[in-house]
Amino acid sequence: MFANKQFNAVLALVFTISFVFSVYALLEPDVLRIEKAPLLFGQYSVSFGLYESCLTKPGYKSCAAFPDTSNDKCKLPFPDQHYNGELTFCQAWLTSRYLQLGAAAFGGLSLLGWLSMLIFGLSAEYLLSWCALLHAGFQIGTMSIMTKLRQDPLFYFGGAYGTSFMAITASWILSLVVLCMFGAGMYFTSRTFYYAPIPSPPTS
Repeated sequence: MFANKQFNAVLALVFTISFVFSVYALLEPDVLRIEKAPLLFGQYSVSFGLYESCLTKPGYKSCAAFPDTSNDKCKLPFPDQHYNGELTFCQAWLTSRYLQLGAAAFGGLSLLGWLSMLIFGLSAEYLLSWCALLHAGFQIGTMSIMTKLRQDPLFYFGGAYGTSFMAITASWILSLVVLCMFGAGMYFTSRTFYYAPIPSPPTS
C-alpha cells in the first residue's frame, strides 16, 4: 500500500469532491439551458437535466419529466431530430443519463476502495484505480454527447451550458488528476533506490 497515508487522504478528499460533482450533475436539472430570450419566452428560461426539465421565471418554477419515457417510449415536447445520423435527440439524451448513472456507480465503488484502504488498510489500489478511470470515462462520454446536442436547433437562441454540465466537466478532470497523482506516487514508492557511498578522499 502507498506509504504516505496523508497523501492518500488528500487524494481521497479530492476524489470525494469529484464524486459529489457527478451526483450533483445527475440530479440537478441544468445540463443544458435556454436563457431568457425576450422574443420567445419573455421572462421565462428553460433548463434541461438528465431526468427533468424546468421552466422558470422570477418567483415561479415548474418541472416535468424529461424525456417522457412512459409506455416504454421516448417522447419529447418538440420534434425529435436525429443526432449523428443514428440516434434521435431523445435516445442520445437517455444514453447520457445512463452514462452518468454508470459514472456515479463506479465513482461510489472507487470511493469505497479509498475508504477501505485508508481506514482498514486493505489493498484496494487496483479496484479504486479502475473504478475511478471508468468514473471519468463515462462522464467524458456524457459531456461529448451533450456538446453535440447543444448544436441542436432547439438551442440556437439563448442556448447555454448549465451548472450540471460544468459539474460533469470538473468531475472527470478531478478524477484524472487523482489517478495521475496516485499512479505517480505508487511508481516512486515501489522503486528501490541504491546509493553508493561517497569514497573518502585519499590521505596524503
